[in-house]
Amino acid sequence: MTLQLRPIEDGEFAAWLPRLQEEYAHDLVRDYGMSAEKARAQAVADIDGDRPPGHSVFVIEVDGEPVGHLWLSERRDAYEPTLSVYDIDVDEP
Repeated sequence: MTLQLRPIEDGEFAAWLPRLQEEYAHDLVRDYGMSAEKARAQAVADIDGDRPPGHSVFVIEVDGEPVGHLWLSERRDAYEPTLSVYDIDVDEP
C-alpha cells in the first residue's frame, strides 16, 4: 500500500468545496447553536472558494486512488512559524 499527498487541482477543489462548507455549517450548528440557515451562510462567507496565501490543500491517495483531503495553513508570527491543520477528511473504506 502506497500513501501519498498531492496538491489538489482546481476542478477537484471546486467539487470538494460544497462538502467542506456543509461540514463546517454542521459544526457551527453543533458547537455554537446557530440555526442551520445562519450556519450555512456563515460557512459560505468563511470558506468562499478563494485559497488564501499560505494555505495548501492536498488530496490523500492510497495506491493512486483519492481517499481524502488535508487542508493546511502556515503562518509566521513574532516567535516562530506555525503549521495548522484546518481540515482532514478520509473516506470510509
